[in-house]
Amino acid sequence: MRINEKISCACRIVIGIAFIVSAVLKFISLESFELYIYGFDWLNMALSSYAARAILAAEMLIGLSLVSGVKARWAVRAALLVLFFFSLFLLYLIVTGNDGNCHCFGEHFELKPLPSLGKNLVMMLLLGGAWRAKEWFGKIMKYILPVMVLWAVVFAFVLKAPYGFGRTKVAKFSPEKYAALVEEHTDLNQSGKQVVALFSTHCKHCKMAMRKLEISLRRSAFPKDRIQWFVLGNEASLSEFLDETGVEPRRYEILDARTLLGVTDGAIPLILLVEDGVVKERMSNATFDEGAIRDFCGVK
Repeated sequence: MRINEKISCACRIVIGIAFIVSAVLKFISLESFELYIYGFDWLNMALSSYAARAILAAEMLIGLSLVSGVKARWAVRAALLVLFFFSLFLLYLIVTGNDGNCHCFGEHFELKPLPSLGKNLVMMLLLGGAWRAKEWFGKIMKYILPVMVLWAVVFAFVLKAPYGFGRTKVAKFSPEKYAALVEEHTDLNQSGKQVVALFSTHCKHCKMAMRKLEISLRRSAFPKDRIQWFVLGNEASLSEFLDETGVEPRRYEILDARTLLGVTDGAIPLILLVEDGVVKERMSNATFDEGAIRDFCGVK
């Protein structure tokens, strides 16, 4: 193998590994990546879930192709196209002043838009060196490629079910314990619509549910003063919860574990959609239903 071919091969493999790592890190915090897309108000929750998985599948397939050499030239061109569109998105974030984690490498490896854009430009330059990449495996390529495609689809769409699949039908809830809570907090029995959320500041599922609720209620223009939180934690942990999730503070009360978990029947979080004091819908993080919230808020 000549020097130029070795350089081309090395560039291709390095970028391929970067694509695979990016897909895996996004997969680890997949729900956060879905919410990141959902938060732009471009897609509903279901489409955001599928869009996130489509990105993962594309990254995984391109990465495997670059590393293995199967359809390498196609993969180089596809990678350049993906990086180009990702770079346009990063430019949009920079122009609009969004300097938070761009989720290029998931939630746990924070990367801001400007350095991420620089990373993309370096990767595109390296891909230029692999433009004439040689394809490997010859005749058996037609057998390897379907396996790679199948793995990319399974990885993105099957290992973690998209929004709307595999959820329990009803969130746990104790009407008797909630009735006792209403007796102590008579404002829960007021006329009109309100949203009641019971959660713990240390629960990762609660953090996800409250981020979903925040975005959905914002989209539905639901009045902020009609939202009531009951929180398991303390003032300090609630402050940390708000900082981590980016959720705006609402009217809240700290509850003891026995009272809160009594209402939720031991499972958290619990979100209640209440109208004229009557619970119309209840949901957890796993059963979160954007459509139910839109219907409740009267949004078409």
